Amino acid sequence: MRGGRRCSLAALASLLIGGPTLAQPPSASALKSRRAASDLVKKANERIDAGDFAAAIDLYKQAYTLAPAAGLLPNIGSAYQKLGQPQDALQYFCKYLHDEPAGEAAGFAQAQVRALQIQLGNPPGDDHDACAPAKPTVVPEATRAAPSVPPPAKAAAPTRPAAAADPAWGTLAYVGLATAVVGVAALGVGTYDGVQAQHITNQIDGHPPGQPWPDNIQDLQRRGQSYEDQQVGFLIGGGVLLTAGAVLLVIGRSSGPAARPTETVLRVSPTSNGFVVAGKF
Repeated sequence: MRGGRRCSLAALASLLIGGPTLAQPPSASALKSRRAASDLVKKANERIDAGDFAAAIDLYKQAYTLAPAAGLLPNIGSAYQKLGQPQDALQYFCKYLHDEPAGEAAGFAQAQVRALQIQLGNPPGDDHDACAPAKPTVVPEATRAAPSVPPPAKAAAPTRPAAAADPAWGTLAYVGLATAVVGVAALGVGTYDGVQAQHITNQIDGHPPGQPWPDNIQDLQRRGQSYEDQQVGFLIGGGVLLTAGAVLLVIGRSSGPAARPTETVLRVSPTSNGFVVAGKF
C-alpha cells in the first residue's frame, strides 16, 4: 500500500509458549521464563510505540530466547523493517515461514518477504516460496550463437539533464510551514494588542474618584477599543493560519516521495495463555 494508508489486521492467533498443554503441569522454571518473556514483550511493545525500534528488537530477541514462540519472529522482522534494515527483516520473516509455514501470520509474512525481495532487487518467481533464491534465467540454445558484429557507433545524442524530482509535495509542505509562521506572528501581534488594551483599561479603571479626567480621555478610550478590536482579529486569524499551516505541513510531508511506500507493524502482546499476534499495514 502507498505511504500514509493503513489497514488494521484482526488478532491472528493465540500462540502458546512451550506448545500444547501436556498432562504434566509446566515446571516452576518454565513458568518463570514465560512470565519474564511476557514482561519483555510488554516493554518491547512500549518501545515500538515510542519509535525506538532498535531497543524493541533487543527486547523481542530476549523474550524469544526465554520462550521461543514463533509468533515473535514476524514482530522482529517488522521492527527491522521500520528500522530500515530490509536484509535482517527478510531473515526473520523467512525464519517464521520456515518454522510455521501454515501459521496464522504466514500470509502477512509472505507479503512482506515479497516486498522486501523487490526492495533488495531480488524479485521472487511465480512459485509460492518467496524466500527461495531467484531461479537463474535459462538462455535458449538458439540464442547462444556467435556474437554478431556490432553496428557502427553512432554519435551520442546530447544528454538532457535528468528531470528534477516532483517538488509538489515539498511546495505544499513549505507553504504549510510559511502559513504556520505567519499564524504565529499574528498571534504575537494579537497578544501585544491585548497587553496594550489591558494597560489602557487599567489606567482608566485606576483613575482616582473625584479628580477631573485628563483632556485626552476620549482619545485614550478610542485607542483602548482599537487595541481590543485588533487583539480579537489577530488572535482569531493567527489561530486559523497556524492550524491550516500545520495541516498543510503534515499532508505535504506524508504525501511526498520521502514517505515510505509501505508501513507495517506486527506486534505480539502477552496474554494469560501466551501471546496474541496483531498488526497493521
